[in-house]
Amino acid sequence: SFEEARGLFESLEDDNGIAVCCENLGESYMKAGDIDKAVAAYERCLLIKTELWDKVGQAQCLDSLGLACYARGDFAGAAGYYERSMHIWRGEGDKAALMAACEALGGANFQLGEHVRSVESY
Repeated sequence: SFEEARGLFESLEDDNGIAVCCENLGESYMKAGDIDKAVAAYERCLLIKTELWDKVGQAQCLDSLGLACYARGDFAGAAGYYERSMHIWRGEGDKAALMAACEALGGANFQLGEHVRSVESY
């Protein structure tokens, strides 16, 4: 299981392995509908990716956190995470990931009733 693997990576002090397990745990919790546990796993992954200076990993975690916030109806939180990920994706030059984050931000802004900002995001 991902939890067992995470424990093994923790015993080896392998931060990258721990982060990968946390990301996989987050995805599993999301699919199981346990958004709070997903958020906790994604936040731990983000912390590790930040410590490792892994910009792409950070942006992926931010996108996942945005999705989790969106799923629980926290559209302002989702928008904040998507804005942060967009900044990284721009810096990395990943247009496909930037486009996906822009679209997600547009959806969050739409749900917030920010229709002008929603159009600008798309």
